[in-house]
This record gives sequence, structure tokens and C-alpha cells, in this order.
Amino acid sequence: MKTSEVLRLMRAKIESGWTQRWFARTASGYGVSGLFNGATSWCLVGALQVATNNRTPESIGYVNELIGNPWCSWNDDPSRTKEDVLAMLDQAIEAAIKDEEQQTQ
Repeated sequence: MKTSEVLRLMRAKIESGWTQRWFARTASGYGVSGLFNGATSWCLVGALQVATNNRTPESIGYVNELIGNPWCSWNDDPSRTKEDVLAMLDQAIEAAIKDEEQQTQ
């Protein structure tokens, strides 16, 4: 799977529901693993777990370049919004697509 595809899957998960202080949450608000079948919202790490089936892909480099590490601290910052996370992922997707296009030339 291309890096841009992983990032797009992460974005789709977060667009459908975003959370802080847990990898994911159920509709009732219980904190769960990102891979939990009943999850309805995800943080950055939880979305990565889903997009990669809990494997560490190259796509983490694009996110690290934008927000640094650890992701949880950035995601869980009290001033952070879902829109901030989606905008960052849009930037990472754009960078990944650009690199993928250069690699095919």
C-alpha cells in the first residue's frame, strides 16, 4: 500500500470521529484499542493502527516531519482540534503524493 493511501485511510478514520487521550473510543466514550471493532473515534495513533493493521509503515515519517514525536502529545494537546489534525494529515498526504510522483518519473 502506498504511503499516501495509508495517510488517506488515517484521515478518513479521524474525519469520521476524533478523540484525545485514548487510541480510540466507543460511542459511549470508553477508551479502547484503535483496532477495537466497536470504536467510533480515533486519535492519530489509533487511526494508524487501523490503516496499517498495527504495522509501522513509512508514512510515519511524513507525520513526524510535521508534528514531531510523540504523536500522542501533539494529538492530545488541549488546544488541538479535529480540524488541526485533518489539516496536518492533508499536508502529509500532499507531501507523500509529491514524493510518490517523483519516484515514478
